[in-house]
Amino acid sequence: MINNQHVLSINLATIFSLHTEEMNLDRLLEIDKLQAVIDNVIGDQVFWDAAVPKEVGEFFVHGSAYSALPVQNLVVSVGVGNTFKEVMVFGDRTWKESGMSEPIRFKTIPINFNNAFGGSDYKLNPLGKGHLAVTGTNLPNIELLDNYIASINDTPHPICFEPYPPSWPQRNFELNDPKDPIILETDNIPKYFNAAPNDQFISGYYNGDETIEIKNMHPFIHTIKSTLPGLRLRLFVLQMNVNGENTFRELSVITDTLWLLPNLEYGVIMYKSTLPVANMEATDVSSIYTALELLTDPPKPFEYYSNQFQQIISGYAKTIDKPEESSMHDLYSHKDIEDSKLSVDNDTLEENGITEFFKLTSREANLDSIGLNDSAKNLINQLSSALKQFQINEETAKNMIRDRKEKGLPPSLSEDEVVNNLKEYLEDNPDMEGKVRKSIRDLHELKVQMLRNIKKSHGK
Repeated sequence: MINNQHVLSINLATIFSLHTEEMNLDRLLEIDKLQAVIDNVIGDQVFWDAAVPKEVGEFFVHGSAYSALPVQNLVVSVGVGNTFKEVMVFGDRTWKESGMSEPIRFKTIPINFNNAFGGSDYKLNPLGKGHLAVTGTNLPNIELLDNYIASINDTPHPICFEPYPPSWPQRNFELNDPKDPIILETDNIPKYFNAAPNDQFISGYYNGDETIEIKNMHPFIHTIKSTLPGLRLRLFVLQMNVNGENTFRELSVITDTLWLLPNLEYGVIMYKSTLPVANMEATDVSSIYTALELLTDPPKPFEYYSNQFQQIISGYAKTIDKPEESSMHDLYSHKDIEDSKLSVDNDTLEENGITEFFKLTSREANLDSIGLNDSAKNLINQLSSALKQFQINEETAKNMIRDRKEKGLPPSLSEDEVVNNLKEYLEDNPDMEGKVRKSIRDLHELKVQMLRNIKKSHGK
C-alpha cells in the first residue's frame, strides 16, 4: 500500500543464454530453468528480489573466480554497458606476527560475502572474515583493486557482486516477512529496494541491448562477451473500472535488475510495472497479458495487441483504452511470458528427435522448408561429414542413448563429457577446446529448432 492506495506490483523475469552477442528470441531459455537457478544455484541464503520498483537499474553476479592454473591472486571484472567493476581475489591468508601470510594458491574461490571483509560482530557484513583481527585470523579473499588491506587494524568496506540482505544497514530498512504487505511512503519506495553495492548501479534503467563482459568467472572461458537479448516487454491488463466495465490497458515497464551467472553462462533480466488496484487481493484485475518484441523492430500498435487479446477471451473486454503511463510509485505479480521460449530438454529428443536429426544430416529433409537459420544449416553440413567419418548412424545413436538411460545418465553427453573424451586430442591444440564447446552449444540451439519443428508436425 502506498499512501493508503493499494498497488499491484508486477514482476516478470526471463532467463537467457550468454553464449552469444546476437540479440534475438532464440537466446531465451525454458522458464523452468529460472526456478531451478533460484532454488538450486543461488539458494535461499542470497536475497533474490523484493519484486518492487527500484530507483535505478542494477546488476548482481553469482559465481566464483576461476583460474586454469593455481595462482595466488586473480583480477576478476564485470562490465555491463557503461558500468564496470574490478576486484582482486586472493588465496587464503592469515595474520602472522610479522604481517600477513603469502596467499595459498587456488584455482577457484566463491565470490560472496563469506569471503569478503567482515565478522560476526561487524554489522556491514556479519558473514565475512578479518574484522577485529589477531594473529591467526583469516584475511578476506576479496578486496577492491588498488585499495588493499595494509594493516591488521584496517576495516575496509566488504566487497562483493551479490545483493545486500534486507536487514543489513546498507539497505536502510528491514523487510520482516516477504509475504506481508509493504506499507511505505511514496517518496521512499525506489531507494529502499536497490540492493546492489553502489558501484553496480547504472544511470536510469536498462534499455535491453547493453553489452556484457565478464573476466575470470568461468572454469574454461577467460572472457565472456555477450549482450542483453535485445527485447522489449509489452504488458497489458484487463481491469474493472469504477463504472464496473472491464478495461484493457497497457502499462509502462521498467527493466531494473540483471542477474549474471557466469559459470552457467546464464543471465536473468527482470521487468517491473505497477498498477493501482481496488484492494489487497487485486480482485479488479482479471487478466495480465504479455508479449516480447525485438528492440530492432518498431513497436506494434496498441490495437494489434488489443485484437490479439480479444481473440483469446472474445467478448470479455467491454472497452478498449489507449495506453496509460504507469507511475514509478505505483508498485509490481509474476506471470510467465507466453510463447517466449519453447520448453526443451534432451529426453524429448530421444526417438523422434534422433530420427529427424539423421534425416537432416542425410539430406532427406529440405533445410529451407523447415525454418532452420543459416548457422543451423552450416552446422548440419559439418555434422554430416563428421558422422560419416566416425561411422555413426541412427541406430548407434539410439543405442547410446538407451545405454546412458540404463546407467541413469542424461541421454546426451554434457559439454564437459565431450571435452574429457577428446582430451588427448585437445592437449595438442588448446584453441580447439573452445571451438568444440562452441559446436556443442550450436548443436543445442539446433535441437531447439528441431524440436519446434517436431512439435509442429505432431500438432502440439
